[in-house]
Amino acid sequence: MATKFVIPGDKIVPENAVSAGKKRKLCGRGIVVHEGDAFASVSGFVHESDDKLWVNSFYRRYFPQSADKVIGIVTLKIGDFWRVDIGGIEKAEIEFTQFENATKKNRPDVRIGDMLYGNVTVINKHLEPVMSCVDAAGNARGMGLLPRDGIIFAVSCSYSRRLLTDNCKLLSLLGKSFVFEVTVGVNGRIWIRATPDDTRFLRDLIKHCEKVNDEDLEATVANAIAAARGEAAPHVPGGRNVKQEVKEEIDDDPMEQL
Repeated sequence: MATKFVIPGDKIVPENAVSAGKKRKLCGRGIVVHEGDAFASVSGFVHESDDKLWVNSFYRRYFPQSADKVIGIVTLKIGDFWRVDIGGIEKAEIEFTQFENATKKNRPDVRIGDMLYGNVTVINKHLEPVMSCVDAAGNARGMGLLPRDGIIFAVSCSYSRRLLTDNCKLLSLLGKSFVFEVTVGVNGRIWIRATPDDTRFLRDLIKHCEKVNDEDLEATVANAIAAARGEAAPHVPGGRNVKQEVKEEIDDDPMEQL
């Protein structure tokens, strides 16, 4: 749960006891450790569990961390490797062997512009991040090349992490009214596939709901769906139309050019 707001340089002291059998808590994103003490490296709210401590901040620039599940776009092929844009400062690198059932004779059909879903396996400040589309046992488990008939769009990293939480109800609400496939990366990218009209509507609505409180989420989704079907006009504070709001937000989205 979120405890307090911090700014870079603030010392963070855990409020809850460490779980049994462990000596210390694992410090996650937004925290640096200096001489045994934890300090905030970004502005945001401190979150704490039995064995983890991290700072959740609103940001769009992705900072890779080991074991992150991300969505990347292939930008270049060099020998047996591909360069993948994962939204960070440096592009990630992935080798052909990091795909399920890949061999020298059975190489994956990866092209420039393809979208990959995988995890970040190596982080080194002197080297580019390394991606993999298989787990330690060599199984894909849902990772790999995303179907080319889907679309990808960008949101803030904090929002994408919110969509991945167990108690996030937005995708559940949408699943009651639409048939679609969705993949969310912690790097602020979302891949979605449905019918052409539903895909555009779902993209716009998901982006719009980033600014909606949880208590207003169900009503916002219901009103937007009703308006799209011509049943009723959505109720939006200020009298603005939902589709007009999201259109203004995505007009300059660089992901639309891919």
